[in-house]
Amino acid sequence: MLLESRVGTRSALREPGLGVERRLGVKVSRIGVSSNAGDVVVAADDPRLIAGWHDAEQTASSPWRWTDGSAEVPWHGVSGPAIVTVRCATLEEYVLDDPKIPTVQ
Repeated sequence: MLLESRVGTRSALREPGLGVERRLGVKVSRIGVSSNAGDVVVAADDPRLIAGWHDAEQTASSPWRWTDGSAEVPWHGVSGPAIVTVRCATLEEYVLDDPKIPTVQ
């Protein structure tokens, strides 16, 4: 399964200093998957988050990880229909610099 979103750059977030501009999708702190097989929680620092994910970052309280706009969510062990819950950063941290995509006010 892919978690897809619009993308922007760190400079659009006014957070310079990393040198290389990264394509940033959403800032994820946790993913929950509920299916017939049970509930699975995938933390932001889970090593299975590889394709489409930037390295995990952390503050004193909790880790997070940025997507690049199209990130693979671990799906091993999911059975039947599933509900996926993605805990993301606040809207203020979401990149809205693509003029082709309307923003919600």
